[in-house]
Amino acid sequence: MIDATSGAARPNYDTLQTLRLLRLHGFALTFYGGKALHAGAGAPTVDETWRSALERLAESITREGEVSEQHAHELIATIAANLFDLNAVEPASAGAAVAAAITSGAAKVC
Repeated sequence: MIDATSGAARPNYDTLQTLRLLRLHGFALTFYGGKALHAGAGAPTVDETWRSALERLAESITREGEVSEQHAHELIATIAANLFDLNAVEPASAGAAVAAAITSGAAKVC
């Protein structure tokens, strides 16, 4: 949806509700790039932020023609409204440990 006043994309209400229910059951969207991934797995992502990652995602999905620009902006707004950033975790080693586990697949269920 586009906000009529500001012209900015708004999160999709149905998706927000679904993500809220997922959080209530222990699931969450987590950004593990940037410093956390660099410290945990040595990936060259130290300067990446969740904002820059979302911008790259929007560019990628619109460039490949998978979704419209409006839908991409709604998706990005919805993700941003529900995102947890491991780079904000203290101590930083905790975020790095989770990023390493995700990257290596050590914590993968299936």
